Amino acid sequence: WDSSNDSIRDGHHACIMVDCSARCGKISVGEEIIERLTTSGKHVNVETKTALIKGYVHSGEIAKAEKVFLSTCECKAKSDLPNIRTLNTLLRGCLWSSASIGKNKVVTGGVV
Repeated sequence: WDSSNDSIRDGHHACIMVDCSARCGKISVGEEIIERLTTSGKHVNVETKTALIKGYVHSGEIAKAEKVFLSTCECKAKSDLPNIRTLNTLLRGCLWSSASIGKNKVVTGGVV
């Protein structure tokens, strides 16, 4: 993900990259993509944030998924608010992990 393709890159491509990273178990790559977009002033749409939530869910990082979800709830533009897929992704993650957060912010619990 370098600047050589900036002229053709858009939110859709970012979403695909984050989703692929999540599916491959490399959510840190997805985080890096979003960080680069954010620092370069590019818009990160709700679909891309949903892909990031999905990656966190699959990695068992429910607290991070919740944080991203809550940040989308605070968006001013209606198109950036969480949609039904965003909510279902977070809820599915909660079901899968039957998560609880301990004092040291570590997710504990097992798959239901």
